[in-house]
Amino acid sequence: MIREPNHILLPEMPFPKNVQKQVDVVRKATSAWAEEDTVYAERQHALSQARTADASALREAALAGEDDPGTAQSDAAERAVAYQAERVKAAVRVVNRENSALSNTLVEHRLELMETACEMAEAGIQRFESD
Repeated sequence: MIREPNHILLPEMPFPKNVQKQVDVVRKATSAWAEEDTVYAERQHALSQARTADASALREAALAGEDDPGTAQSDAAERAVAYQAERVKAAVRVVNRENSALSNTLVEHRLELMETACEMAEAGIQRFESD
C-alpha cells in the first residue's frame, strides 16, 4: 500500500475567507488522491486476476502440449499498477503540499480562529445553561 497523505483534522466552525479557500483546496486535492488510490486498488485486483488467468492458460497449454502462452495479460496489468502507483504518489505530494499551506494559513489566522472558537464555546455554554 502506498503511504497516505498527511491529514489536518479541522473543527466544524466558520473560517476566515483565506482559510476556507485553502481548506477547499485541500479537500479537492484529498478527493483527487482518494480517486487515484481507488483506481490503484482496482488495478491491483486486475493484476491478481491477470496472473491467475496467465497461470491457468499456462496449465492448459502444457496439458494440451502447446507452446507457453506467455504473460501478456499480467505484464500489461503490472505496468498499469506501476503507472497508477506513480499517480497516487504524485497525488499524495499535492495533498501534503496543500496541507502544509493550510497549516501556515491557520497559523497566520490563529487569533481570528481563537476568537471564533471562544465565541462558539460561549454560545454553547449559554445554550447548555438555558436548557
